[in-house]
Amino acid sequence: MSAVMCIWGGLAGAAELDGCALGAQDYPEIVAPLLEGAWRVHNGPGLMMMKMGANEMKMPIPPMGHEMMAMLYRDGAVFANMAQFGEAEVRLADADNQIVPVPVDGAQRDLDFDRLGLAPDCGTDGMLRLEFEQERIDEDGTHLWLHVQLALLDEDRLGGVLTVQGRGSDGAETHARRLVSFLRH
Repeated sequence: MSAVMCIWGGLAGAAELDGCALGAQDYPEIVAPLLEGAWRVHNGPGLMMMKMGANEMKMPIPPMGHEMMAMLYRDGAVFANMAQFGEAEVRLADADNQIVPVPVDGAQRDLDFDRLGLAPDCGTDGMLRLEFEQERIDEDGTHLWLHVQLALLDEDRLGGVLTVQGRGSDGAETHARRLVSFLRH
């Protein structure tokens, strides 16, 4: 079934977009406008690495609830409006830019299937993938970079990995990666 038929069926209440059946050509006209709205972002488990000089420490990150985020569609582009980082343009990920799995409970995972409530028919390498990034400097001088890689499961579910890197004014570095799920609110 074509992406257009998937959308038509979704509008009629019968079918949804299938992230495994969409290609890059479907993003600007079909997918991007459908992303607009309120999203509940669930912060899943992950791993944090901290480094200060020669000392390095790794520790698991537990799931940390959710936050609300808006996606805005303006002039043919989608923007994620995040409370902590501000607005960032959501763009189509390059075909060779795969979602790098996160070590969780002894396994490498790139989607939080429990939170998403769906196991897709293909891997994230076969799905339409999106990404956005932003950076900021905190009051204490810590420089933070955010990068989010998402696979589109359907028009109401996106999943992937959120990466935050930080460098403090004291030279301390952090690198955290966690599973993240976006569910339409």
